[in-house]
Amino acid sequence: MIGKLDRKILIETRTTSKDEFGQEIDTWSELAYVWAEYKPRMNSAAALTETADQIQFREVASFVIRYRSDVPDTARIKYADKTWIITQRGESGGRRQRYMELVCVAHNTDLQDGN
Repeated sequence: MIGKLDRKILIETRTTSKDEFGQEIDTWSELAYVWAEYKPRMNSAAALTETADQIQFREVASFVIRYRSDVPDTARIKYADKTWIITQRGESGGRRQRYMELVCVAHNTDLQDGN
């Protein structure tokens, strides 16, 4: 498995705070840069609306990393100039808490960035 961890990814965590008007705002902080195995799963394209000329592209992939207990469910990944939202996670590699697999979704829009 070690030879397959050939992609460097950034794991970010979300912090919610309040602005001067009391509105909640999300900010993202770097948790860690880690080595990962990138496994593309599915790509799809669909029109946003029936009359829209714009196409939204959705990409699904898994990232296998060494097991970390500090990756929360609300974390996200930055890889290949895309923001990947973690949708599922679990142990991988057969031995308990050796590797974890993060199933993620990326879109061609910046809606998931929280900006």
